[in-house]
Amino acid sequence: MAKSKHSAEKVINLGKNLIEELKLEYTTNTLARWMVHYLAEMIDTAENTSTTEEKTTAREEICETILKIWSQREKLPIRQPIVEVQPLLLMLRDLNIKPDYYFPALYNYRNIRHDDKWHGFVDLVKNNSEQLLWLAINTSFSSKTIAESTKFHKDNSDFLSDEENEIIEYIEFIASQFPSDFNIKSENSIIEELSVENRYKLIFEDMERLLDQQKAELLELKKHFLS
Repeated sequence: MAKSKHSAEKVINLGKNLIEELKLEYTTNTLARWMVHYLAEMIDTAENTSTTEEKTTAREEICETILKIWSQREKLPIRQPIVEVQPLLLMLRDLNIKPDYYFPALYNYRNIRHDDKWHGFVDLVKNNSEQLLWLAINTSFSSKTIAESTKFHKDNSDFLSDEENEIIEYIEFIASQFPSDFNIKSENSIIEELSVENRYKLIFEDMERLLDQQKAELLELKKHFLS
């Protein structure tokens, strides 16, 4: 076996993490059940074999097995955080949202004067566009969801590629920027606690309200200059 750059302890811990992740699919997935038993049995042998020679051999075998399984993790019945956040990555890429700022340059113009009709219109469009962007992102993602989906990979960052770690750090940065007051309330429930149908219903209602405001302001602007 080629020598791993990771210690046996770290690789075995990765195997234990894989077991815990596979257990999430344990009751419904035959492959997950088989892999949980297979890995658990091999790890138990590696940790509890009596002689030093047998333990060394067993540890080498389990480490090799774990690393082979990990190399094919995209095919495993476990959460795939990077795959799951791809739609969000595409959305943020299209909006040119980068780690050093989390909205387009227009976001920085906080103090536009209201003593001019055009300035007032631009201010409303700016503020409403910010809210529309967060609503679009919130259709499928929330800071809680992202944090949960990336925890497994974060715990095993030593076994990820540099690119994968950078993606996860980026996603966690975006999650940290979700406005603290970005909650649509329905009686005592916030949006993240609602059913999918009610979640979309409230999001679309809020989007329509924001767009109606912009349309109304545009009509007022048109009336002012053309009447």
